[in-house]
Amino acid sequence: MSQPPPAVVTIILNWNGCDDTIACVRSARALRDVENRILVVDNGSTDNSLPRLRAEFPDLWLLETGANLGYAGGNNAGIRAAIGLGAEFVWLLNNDTTVDSGALAALVAALKQRPDAGIAGSKIYYAAQPDTLWSAGGRYTTPYGFAESRGIGTRDVGQYDLPEDVEFATGCSLLVRREVLDTIGPLREDYFMYWEDVDFNAAAAAAGWQILYVPDSRVWHKVGASMGSVPGRADLLQLRYEIRNRILFHRRHHPSRAPRVIYHAFSHAVRHLLSRPNRQIGLTMLTGIADGICNRRGRIGS
Repeated sequence: MSQPPPAVVTIILNWNGCDDTIACVRSARALRDVENRILVVDNGSTDNSLPRLRAEFPDLWLLETGANLGYAGGNNAGIRAAIGLGAEFVWLLNNDTTVDSGALAALVAALKQRPDAGIAGSKIYYAAQPDTLWSAGGRYTTPYGFAESRGIGTRDVGQYDLPEDVEFATGCSLLVRREVLDTIGPLREDYFMYWEDVDFNAAAAAAGWQILYVPDSRVWHKVGASMGSVPGRADLLQLRYEIRNRILFHRRHHPSRAPRVIYHAFSHAVRHLLSRPNRQIGLTMLTGIADGICNRRGRIGS
């Protein structure tokens, strides 16, 4: 007899991050009060992730993409598998997180209580500072088009303890109703990295769905170090993606704001160009601006 479809498929995307993924899977396996199946999508890892994951979790549902498809491409492979299994909800969960045992049940309960809501996100803390907030929901209608997380860097003293409608739930922990995927489709893959989760939220909102922040769902995120004054090549590439994709997002969803976004980025690029230690940052910013204006999409350098 075939098994009934799970209520939730949790998708954990791995790319050369096996240690974090193992910790995340262990955490997700302790979730309670909801029927859930964990799917790890390996995005073409080269760090011996696959044999290590299979040795650690012999019964793990593991999907191999065979290449680095980016955040959206890798998660979309998992979303297709989850839909094929008949899941009612899909939970996108960063591999560098650990979760409270009730985190998923709180998200599911919130969406079931609000049929007008299609996406729900968690209260997310810094893993290195377990009582300090990284995100309590977010907004992107800022003066210069940045995607901002509420409460970031502040100690949690209950200031974000009420469920609220927000502009976006970060892809670090994002529960989506199956009907949303049926309506708007999966994540857009032309961003490759950064802004694809914000874009997905905006597309859902444009289709009439509300986005929920659920404070009873708690997640801890191993946030990477911020870019220093003398960045490495990886940091510069991330900066180029962020600027390009911020422009692409606003040109797509809020075209009237795009000129202001471009002007703000350009003014900061010029400021960096005039500072000898930061000249490479300025050049990278100008390249990202040109990418956005020229509508260049997908993986940079591919």
